[in-house]
Amino acid sequence: MGANWGKWRPNLVCVYESDGAERLAGFEVKSDAHHEKGLAQANRASRSTHSIFMGRVFRC
Repeated sequence: MGANWGKWRPNLVCVYESDGAERLAGFEVKSDAHHEKGLAQANRASRSTHSIFMGRVFRC
């Protein structure tokens, strides 16, 4: 199984099994200041993964 991201890929990629098949899940994580960039990158990743998730970084 492979994905074609070109020179770009999500911040984190995981493989999971669902209904006996391996699937790709991509995670894009951005701060509030880069939210729009993260949405664009998540949209790009959705073409190469089965699931895409967007997360936000919080400062403690």
